[in-house]
Amino acid sequence: MNKVTIELKDGTIITGLPENLAKLGLLKDANVSGYYRSETKGLIKISDMNDIHIKNALMKHYREHLDKLNKEDNLELVALGLNTGPDDLETIQLLDELFKRHRLPF
Repeated sequence: MNKVTIELKDGTIITGLPENLAKLGLLKDANVSGYYRSETKGLIKISDMNDIHIKNALMKHYREHLDKLNKEDNLELVALGLNTGPDDLETIQLLDELFKRHRLPF
């Protein structure tokens, strides 16, 4: 199995085998490079996801992003957030995979 890189909430980056990181309890809340944390399937490799699952995951990220912006009072931050969309690692990797599969220009 390939090593994965995770980023903890405090910004710490750790690389290791997924099974070892799981044993240490480090995969629970971490962003894992190349993987998506599915509510129904657990931690799965993004490249192994079907297109509909990727679309649903992206829609979830965008809904959460819009919900967060809806609570923001600063209109400049709202405008910036609407312009850029979600910028977390998982969303970026899901978008990259979808664009790569369908040869969409970036």
